[in-house]
Amino acid sequence: TDVSLNTIMVDGTGMCGACRITVGGKTRFVCVDGPEFDGHQVDFDEMLKRMGAFKSVEQQEVNKLSAGKTSPTTDENSRNAPWRELLRKSIKAKERMDIARVRMNELDAEYRSHSRKEEVNQGLTKEQALIESKRCLDCAVPGCMEGCPVSIDIPRFIKNIERGEFLEAAKTLKETSALPAVCGRVCPQEKQCEAKCLHLKAGKEAVAIGYLERFAAD
Repeated sequence: TDVSLNTIMVDGTGMCGACRITVGGKTRFVCVDGPEFDGHQVDFDEMLKRMGAFKSVEQQEVNKLSAGKTSPTTDENSRNAPWRELLRKSIKAKERMDIARVRMNELDAEYRSHSRKEEVNQGLTKEQALIESKRCLDCAVPGCMEGCPVSIDIPRFIKNIERGEFLEAAKTLKETSALPAVCGRVCPQEKQCEAKCLHLKAGKEAVAIGYLERFAAD
């Protein structure tokens, strides 16, 4: 039975190495070797014990939420905020869907064959991010959020990129994700948030949510 341990990477339990698990008596890393593993081989007792180290901190955040101490969603942050309505009206939905998905720049193959000091994927440029953000339809019922394990307000952070408010986009990510720069790189978006994108139903490529998350976080 295959199990997906993607949540071990995105729950913010620590720095690099937090996704370490034991599979069949051998050490494995979810971000490199997974996230899918044979569930019968995974040492769940060890994994749950390690995750429990941050239980008290998590409970404090739950208590804050229960007490209503978190910042409520304001009109400025809602889908009906004037600035978002303006963005939706600026480009027709069909025109947004006709925009081709951007391709992330990569290091030259010849160069990277001799160097391991730099990331192969170089991230989006400002211009690329602005183009890709325009592909988002700002859906009334965003399926992408249903596919996100930590329920990031995906349309809001993307629309902030579209209007050039990159810091606001990053703040939106940080509201629910402790490691957006990591998740933008290693999360299997094609199986989660991007798999729910409305573009796919129209036979188009999904909005590059992972690319945009990395851009905003970086």
